[in-house]
Amino acid sequence: MLLNYMGSDEAVASLFNKMTSDLVPDREIYREVTEDIRGYCDNVWTTSIAKAYYTHFSTPWSIVAFLGALIGLIFTAIQAYYSMQRKI
Repeated sequence: MLLNYMGSDEAVASLFNKMTSDLVPDREIYREVTEDIRGYCDNVWTTSIAKAYYTHFSTPWSIVAFLGALIGLIFTAIQAYYSMQRKI
């Protein structure tokens, strides 16, 4: 509920009509930005990475576990490489 201190209902209606006429922007100004956003969202890689991130890395602990497993695999690969070097 609004309290009318302007005198008449027509004055309030005119005020709101003037205020809202400037709120609607010209869509042509934002056409390039809109196309860039749609191109980004329609990219297969972007959507796939976003789905994988939100599915598998929803908590900080899952990120820590993934990094730990990745470091373990890297160290295992390094160890296998150096063990093959000694035998040759």
